[in-house]
Amino acid sequence: MLLGSRGIPARYGGFETLVEILATRLPKSCFRVTVFCEKALKNLRPSIPGVSTVYFAVFEPFRIASEITYDIVALMWATFAPVEVVILFGYTASIFCILPRITGRTVLINVDGLEWKREKFAKLIRFILKIAESIAPKVAIEIVCDSRSIQSYYRRQYSAASAYAPNPVIEPVHYRPEVLTAQRLVPREYYLVVARLEPENHADMIIEGCEQAESERELIIVGPLLRTRFVEKLLKMNANRVRFVGGIYDRAALYSLRKESFAYIHGHEVGGTNPSLLESMVTGSPIIALDVPFNREVVQGNALYFKNSRELAESIRILESHPIQRNIMGKRARRIALNERARH
Repeated sequence: MLLGSRGIPARYGGFETLVEILATRLPKSCFRVTVFCEKALKNLRPSIPGVSTVYFAVFEPFRIASEITYDIVALMWATFAPVEVVILFGYTASIFCILPRITGRTVLINVDGLEWKREKFAKLIRFILKIAESIAPKVAIEIVCDSRSIQSYYRRQYSAASAYAPNPVIEPVHYRPEVLTAQRLVPREYYLVVARLEPENHADMIIEGCEQAESERELIIVGPLLRTRFVEKLLKMNANRVRFVGGIYDRAALYSLRKESFAYIHGHEVGGTNPSLLESMVTGSPIIALDVPFNREVVQGNALYFKNSRELAESIRILESHPIQRNIMGKRARRIALNERARH
């Protein structure tokens, strides 16, 4: 049973993408899979042979509390359901993994990144998440890390062994030039960001860096425009040549946007291996990434890095003044991503 994400089809972030990939692939190895999903996805119920879905409501005005309840209910369901293996994505409800353990289920926790560092959470929530993180290695049969850096963190912090399972690289899909036409975009005349618009993904820093670079190219930001203070802040920045296009979940559309971008700018700070970064690399898009260990691990040295808006502006200027090097970076990024897919 796969639980802890918002469910399938993927309409949110990296965990949802991973769960959708696993739900598609595991039945091919003769596994029967159950995915716990938010009720809002019920009308989009996928038809995947060997996969069943269970739905539970999450109330947006109380999302944080609702998500914790959602995970607890899922773990209670798994405690008595006819399942043998429970994989919890995220550790928020880690203490409740005791329940399916008591009834003999094998419980794995994919710990993702350092959730307690996410600035969107209040200090109390971050404190609770830090406690939940420390409990995860104690209650799971095994914790799973998608990053060597995260593995090292758990080994240092909790003396905990873990399994390394990097996020799979999604195979390229069909290129659709009409996607660019619909968005009024010209190939290689825009930078691209694909992210949830939350503080730890640094869309504000990216906007400031693009402004300081004074590039003629547009910055296209793909991500759901939720009613949050951070999104309101971004929209009020009034930056030139920055366009928010909202959430896009069609895989072919995203592939096409990534493939034709001048570069993909990745500002994620607290996660492990982010699928969006891998998916951009596989299209051959050059990468400009926030300088944190997780991102360096994925790109394997083949990127320009930034720690602030000034460094991002400088990276943009370097890329625009070295077209041959840009092409080499794109080809190397694709080769690295495809090599990872072949290995795993």
